[in-house]
This record gives sequence, structure tokens and C-alpha cells, in this order.
Amino acid sequence: MGVFENIGSIGWDTATYWLYVAVAVLAGILSWLSFAGASKGNGSGARKPPFVLAMALLIVFKGFCVSTRDVETGYYLNFMSATSFESFRDYTLEPLYQVLNVVVRNITSDYGIFLMVVAAITIAPVGFVIWRCRSRVNVPFAVLGYSLVYLVTGMSAIRQSI
Repeated sequence: MGVFENIGSIGWDTATYWLYVAVAVLAGILSWLSFAGASKGNGSGARKPPFVLAMALLIVFKGFCVSTRDVETGYYLNFMSATSFESFRDYTLEPLYQVLNVVVRNITSDYGIFLMVVAAITIAPVGFVIWRCRSRVNVPFAVLGYSLVYLVTGMSAIRQSI
């Protein structure tokens, strides 16, 4: 299913943990590069491409990562049944999440694309807010903190928010 599925062995192990830490640190370093050499303390001299690359890294990693039972089974079965609202498998889920499933499923039957869309919906708004608040927050620390705390559980949280 996913490129980063079960790194090391089945389920969560030390290699999976270090993979997540490495991705978070790399995103933090890329965010830091946005501000390296910037002369103004208010964030106005920051360069956007390294920060965008950090967010793209998080989106691609999360989109390719199948590390939870929900993503392997529940989300997959829901997506495959989402040819219409009537055929959607679990009608107890949030209505807009059902809409997202049906829309993407009617465009493509590739589950990987659906995971990438959900990853983008999960991470892009956070990146947008962090960048907009760059004059008030430490951007590399915010990206590193977000990556370490919410990268694993973020897709379930955004589904519940939708």
C-alpha cells in the first residue's frame, strides 16, 4: 500500500520511530534554511522555497506512509465503497469526510491519491498559518514541533474536523 509501510518489521518499531524523527528533523532544517542569513528579525527577509519544500516533504511522507490500522483497513474500505453516497460503507463518519471520499473516488480509484489529498488537507493549512505568523513564531521550531507531535495522528484529527 504505502512506500513507508512497516519500516523495519511489522508495526511500530525502533526503525519506524527514527524514520519519523528523521523526517521531522529534516523538515525543521529546511524551515531553518528559510531564515538562514535573513537580516530582519521580523521574518520579512525569509525565503519561502525551503519552507515550501519542508511542507511538501511532510505531505509526501504522510501521503505515502501507511502506518496505522485505520489507514490500512478502515479508510481503505470506506474509500473503495465511496462510488456514491448510498454505497458509502460507514455512514456514521463526518459528512464532509464522506463527501471528500466520494469526490476523490469518482475522480480516481487510486487509494494513494486519496491519501495524498488528505495529507495535503492536513498539513498545508498548518504550514500556511506557520508561514503567516513567521514574525511572531519560531518557524523551524514550530515545524519541528508539529512534525514530532501531530504528523502521526494528524490525518485522523483532520477527518474529525471536516
